[in-house]
Amino acid sequence: MPHFAGNPLSALCALVPVAEGISRRILEAGERGRIYFLSASSGTKSNVIPETAEAKVAITASADDGQAADRILLHLRDELFREAQGMADVYRVQAEFIDGKSLIDK
Repeated sequence: MPHFAGNPLSALCALVPVAEGISRRILEAGERGRIYFLSASSGTKSNVIPETAEAKVAITASADDGQAADRILLHLRDELFREAQGMADVYRVQAEFIDGKSLIDK
């Protein structure tokens, strides 16, 4: 039944505002970092729930020293992965990360 199918595009759309707020939630005062959604794509047919949804994301960080910036990048990436997995669970789809890309599918 199509109305019970998981929709990866809905999961991805719901993830965008959550992910863009991660840096405000988890970074300490003085730490600088952001998650940006650059593009998203899914399916090629109209009136059909897409099999996959894919996002291109950029994570930026800056700090007074390189080690701190690397730690911030990893912290933001790990939190993004955790949020994506949680969103996938809510929408009954799977989240997967390939070569830095997020792929959400049924």
